[in-house]
Amino acid sequence: MVYTKGYINMKNEKYEFLYYYAKSALDDELQRFKNHEDKANKFISLLSIVIVGYTVIIKTYSDTFFPPSRFLEWLCLTLVSITFLALVSSWSKLFSSLNFIQMPRLPLDNEFIEKYKNQSLPTNQYTLSITCENALKFARKSVEKKSDLLMKAYEEIAFSAWLITISTIIMVITSYTN
Repeated sequence: MVYTKGYINMKNEKYEFLYYYAKSALDDELQRFKNHEDKANKFISLLSIVIVGYTVIIKTYSDTFFPPSRFLEWLCLTLVSITFLALVSSWSKLFSSLNFIQMPRLPLDNEFIEKYKNQSLPTNQYTLSITCENALKFARKSVEKKSDLLMKAYEEIAFSAWLITISTIIMVITSYTN
């Protein structure tokens, strides 16, 4: 079969498109990973401030419900304990989502250069496309794991916010009844 120059150029463009498409998909996934990291950091900062603020509220009202002797005081102490457990659990999930993961990168070293120096451009582009595909699979698994942890942490933060509200109301009511 005789190849014309136009066919070779079309084939080169096809592999070039494939490589840039694969690289773009990998770059997008790596950006998602970075966005998740940023979101987890912001949640940890916010949660740390909330924990300190809640601790101040507890310190302020602790003499009204501790040591508990009445039902309302026991209720308050129980809610405070559950709230702290929920806050610590969500904080733990956020820290777990920040677990250091070595994200994939495209190779670029002497071995890579020597290996690809003697191959055709379409072969190199196709090989790099496969490398991007493999890296993308790894990156997606990492982002999915991070997303799951962030969603669970967010649910626990929302639950904690309700508990903080309810326990603070109970603390105020307890202080007025004492």
